[in-house]
Amino acid sequence: MRRIISAIYVAMLFIVLSANGLSIKEGKHYQKLVSPCEKKCQGKVDIAEYFTFGCPSCYKLEQDLVSWLKNKPKNVIFTKVPLTLGSKILRKQAEGYYIAKIYGKERKYIDHMFKKIHRDNKAMSSEGTILELLGSIGIEKAKALETMNSFSLKMKIEENEEKMIKSKIFAMPTFVIGGKYKTDPNIAGGFDRYWDVVEHIVAKVEKENKVSKG
Repeated sequence: MRRIISAIYVAMLFIVLSANGLSIKEGKHYQKLVSPCEKKCQGKVDIAEYFTFGCPSCYKLEQDLVSWLKNKPKNVIFTKVPLTLGSKILRKQAEGYYIAKIYGKERKYIDHMFKKIHRDNKAMSSEGTILELLGSIGIEKAKALETMNSFSLKMKIEENEEKMIKSKIFAMPTFVIGGKYKTDPNIAGGFDRYWDVVEHIVAKVEKENKVSKG
């Protein structure tokens, strides 16, 4: 009887440990960066999402991301990193995002851009359509154009591409967490399991960087 009880206990323990994310494996569900970023956010865990607005998987993830961000740990700093991949179209879309961010309207821009492309089948491929979208969320065309042609914005776009190359981002969306680890819905085991993997990595970075939980 003791052996039976012991076997049941071990089986239950295994289930509990698996539920707590201990079955999530480095190298399988997420990867360590070859050249990790040494910069640390003081007392925080930074998450950067590399994405493009035309990416169907990025659009799909966005719906769950909004909910996750509302309940994310307080010690997590989340930023979106729009990529251009050498495309003039993606570059304009990325520029529009940063212009909206300057005016605190990035959430509206993200929602409108994703819906225009994936729901309404709009290409959003020209400067004119980007400016029109920015205007629809309350940003004057003259101000948008001034920022769009600024040196600082061009440098920000280039910086994103350099980060993508350094981190070897081959899939989208990809999260880089703590500047050390990266994962995407595909290697994580699907969209349903993605957030378990993300939170597992956050906990790992907290422990490694001795970050207090928020």
